[in-house]
Amino acid sequence: MRYTRKEDWVLDLFAGEGTSLIECKRWDRNAVGVELVPQVVARANKLTKVQKNPRVFAKTIVGDSTSISARRRVETILAAHKITQVQLIILHPPYYDIIRFSGDPRDLSNAPSIPIFLKKLKRVVRNFADLLEEERYMILVMGDVYSKGECVPLGFMAMDEIRSTGKFRLKATIIKNITNNRGKFKQEHLWEYRALKNGFYLFEHEYVFVFQKV
Repeated sequence: MRYTRKEDWVLDLFAGEGTSLIECKRWDRNAVGVELVPQVVARANKLTKVQKNPRVFAKTIVGDSTSISARRRVETILAAHKITQVQLIILHPPYYDIIRFSGDPRDLSNAPSIPIFLKKLKRVVRNFADLLEEERYMILVMGDVYSKGECVPLGFMAMDEIRSTGKFRLKATIIKNITNNRGKFKQEHLWEYRALKNGFYLFEHEYVFVFQKV
């Protein structure tokens, strides 16, 4: 609502089951999603289709957001609607290997190390940055992780990677409370046990980084 207007175009490069596309249809925004796993794409499009709104377009495609082929498929969709650029990009990638989303080696959750994870995320940003209109916004949602007994500020590391492209300036950092989040699948007690067992505090937040294209 803050960063787009009615009939604007939103591009979600880690679309998952289509949450952002569903909201776009509800609020009269057009949307294109890119998701790596075909079964997840089928589910996303089924859920998106339930939201009846003939005024806008919303569809998720199968693709690897680091690849030029995914970029070209997005461009083809936009061109069919006589559009060359989008007004908002959303990035909500895996938080490294906290959850393995597929067996596909291209999946960022299967990156063999955090530096490679960050390199791939940066490649996604570079791949699609020029499809975003000047001075419009890109949103990164990212949390921190624990790896090998150490707290890793993955969110801020990812933020620095995006800033290093020279294509965006950081406008805001928002802390989102995820206590009782449905994403934990009612496994709060399991996460509490893991936190106590391994000697770390339970994460109850994630970061929403707001970037403006320069």
